[in-house]
Amino acid sequence: MSNLSDEDERQAQHIACSHLIRGCESAVSELLYGMSEADEGSPAMKRAREILVRVISSWRDTLKALKTAEEAAS
Repeated sequence: MSNLSDEDERQAQHIACSHLIRGCESAVSELLYGMSEADEGSPAMKRAREILVRVISSWRDTLKALKTAEEAAS
């Protein structure tokens, strides 16, 4: 991996994190769209939904931290 400036590294992290959030949001949409009424009550589907919600939340928290670091560096 090439040596990036701190600013370029933060920008790369911000871009990657934004894409991960959109990917997780898409996964949740696909999960909910493909769910039948029977699936909706299934313990496995409920747990899958919980996991995806936590993953999205974690990536959003990471993005907030990156934005805070960017603001502090400015």
